Parts: sequence; structure tokens; C-alpha cells
Amino acid sequence: MIKTRKDLKLYISEDKKRYGNVTSFTKIFGHSEQWYIWKVIYSVRLLEFYKNNCTNIVNKVIYTLLNIRHHKLMKNTGIYIFPNVFGPGLYIPHLGTIHVSGVAKIGKNCTIRPGVLIVSNLGVSNKKLRPIIIGDNVEFSEGCKILCRKIGDNVIVGPNCTVFKNIPNNTTVYSPQCKYLSHDDI
Repeated sequence: MIKTRKDLKLYISEDKKRYGNVTSFTKIFGHSEQWYIWKVIYSVRLLEFYKNNCTNIVNKVIYTLLNIRHHKLMKNTGIYIFPNVFGPGLYIPHLGTIHVSGVAKIGKNCTIRPGVLIVSNLGVSNKKLRPIIIGDNVEFSEGCKILCRKIGDNVIVGPNCTVFKNIPNNTTVYSPQCKYLSHDDI
């Protein structure tokens, strides 16, 4: 959670480490997908800072304007991520539809590929949003759906997996039937 400018710099620097030099001339004017993804991540970090610091009227106005801009970016890129969800080091390698619940809590160094869906409630009849807690160093492959409540640290979720059960630390989940392979067994 970003509460101070120091936290904001830390989160942005950790995110930027995973992207390299995203502000280079060719990426800005060449309209690379990395540039658009970086705009979404930078936008969510600024939005998070101002959301957590809405103490005066100026910050509330800035937050409102950033919120409008962020929603436009989400709509244009298909990457629906919200403030106060991700820890530092978020990495999205490619453009594509990504939906992450606003009540999820995801640790540092998370990698999310296109087609990922992380939801916090199942169905219209379930009105209560339940938080999803995801640990550090987690990688979500293309097309996976996360419907469980807890995922441990150092987990890799394979492509097209639909996860209903909680995943322990140091585990790889593969195949659509969600078979688990513990890293400790290797």
C-alpha cells in the first residue's frame, strides 16, 4: 500500500526494474505494447498514492482526475487492475484482457499474462466480496482463472488452469484439471 512519496518511488522503481527502459524514445514514439502497459501500471500507482492521501481538496481533485484517466486506460488496454491490490514489482509482459478483483491482495514480484481472471465472488446471488490473498513471486500464465481464496508464495499457475482450491507455497499448478506439483518434491 502506497502511503508516502517514498513508498511511491519504491513501488515505481521496483516495477520499472522489471520493464527495463520503458521511457526510451523508440518505445514512446514507436507505440510499443510495453509503453501502454507501463502507462497503466504507472497510472494505478499514482492513483493508489492519491487514494490513500485524500486529506485535502487538492488531493481529492487530483484523485478524481487520475481515476477518470485510469478507467479510460483500463478500457483502452483491457487491463483491469485497481489500486491497493499489487505489491511492488508488478510485471505484465503483453497486452490482453486481464481482470483482477479490487479486493484482492497480491504480494511483490507478480507476473500476470493475458487472459487472467482473478475474481472475488462467484455469481450474482453472492453479494459479499471475499478477499483473495496471493503471496510473493507468483506467476499467472495465459488464460488462468483464480477462484480460490489463498495462493502461497513462489507459485506458478500454468496456462488455462481454473483454480478452485487454495494453493500452498512453492507449488506449480498445471493442466486444466489443476494438478499440483510441489517444488520441494523436485
